[in-house]
Amino acid sequence: MQKQIIIFVLLFLGSQMLLGQANVYHLGFSDGTKTPTTFCVDIDASFNVNKKLGSSNLMFDFDPLVLDNPVVSSTPLDVATNYYGLSLTTPQQGQASLNVVLKLPGAGNGHDFSTSPAAIARVCFDVLDQTQPIELNWLENSSFQTVVFDDNNTASSPTQLVSGILENFNQTSFPVSWLSFEAEMGEFDALLKWETGSEINNDRFEVERATEGGDFVVIGEVKGVGNSVLVNSYTFVDKDVKQYKSDKLVYRIKQVDFDGTFSYSQRVEIQLDQRVQLLAEAYPNVFDASLKINYQSTTFEEIKLRIVNELGQDVFKTTNTAFQYAYEIPTEDWPRGIYVVFLASGNLHQEFKVQKQ
Repeated sequence: MQKQIIIFVLLFLGSQMLLGQANVYHLGFSDGTKTPTTFCVDIDASFNVNKKLGSSNLMFDFDPLVLDNPVVSSTPLDVATNYYGLSLTTPQQGQASLNVVLKLPGAGNGHDFSTSPAAIARVCFDVLDQTQPIELNWLENSSFQTVVFDDNNTASSPTQLVSGILENFNQTSFPVSWLSFEAEMGEFDALLKWETGSEINNDRFEVERATEGGDFVVIGEVKGVGNSVLVNSYTFVDKDVKQYKSDKLVYRIKQVDFDGTFSYSQRVEIQLDQRVQLLAEAYPNVFDASLKINYQSTTFEEIKLRIVNELGQDVFKTTNTAFQYAYEIPTEDWPRGIYVVFLASGNLHQEFKVQKQ
């Protein structure tokens, strides 16, 4: 498969100086995730000093033979309080404009930005040709000021919004091209499977899980192949997932490069069947030197095992906390006769009659 490299080229935009000092703002694309049908990327921004984001018009272009239908899928900005909202327009084919409109420009409103990059919005595209590399390029908007920042002075009027110089924020080549990611529920465990179409300096995958409404936590790690232009398949088993008191579990994969840069896969979910079961068997039904007892439980409570003789006396007794277990009990010294095997866990019970010959 053709090596797919996602390259983001950030172009320099010139603007005016304010009071002899340049206000430097940064724009970039990060955390790109690609499937055979969709591509999503975060638009990041930062400033050389603490400022607030004012009304903005962020222009970029893309190859319309590779991508189509850009939409804003999410935004962390405080839209209800400070902004009329974020919208994405397409002035012409292969071009997009992310529009940020401040409700009260010049009054100290807006979203706080510092020197640390923060996501403005996540933009998603339909992928038309998954064999081609994806390029997004910043453009200078010649019609009106491309990016403006509120000077955070409550006495300022809308005409006193400050502009600045755009520097290259980053030039990113995402190290993994995601082909698929899915999860399926087994009897006790969740099986995660994913494939990559290419890998560049890929160190590892960190598997993260969240219960419904909870935060993601790292539950395991799978090593990457480093560099590859072939399709690579990976699996990870999340064991005994029915112990989590949740109707569903959510998974994502964090891909980590050798230099520490990372990106995330899409999220997948599994539904948990919370019905409790205790499945057990005792064999052979007519035994001699040993008796075998197996069980599987979804109660996650102690499993109590008792075997009694015809007089109601215990000949074997134990408690186990394992979700599944296999016993082989020596019975050479037991007298001939009928024995009853009892297994119990909470309100669940199993009972078997067996015979020593």
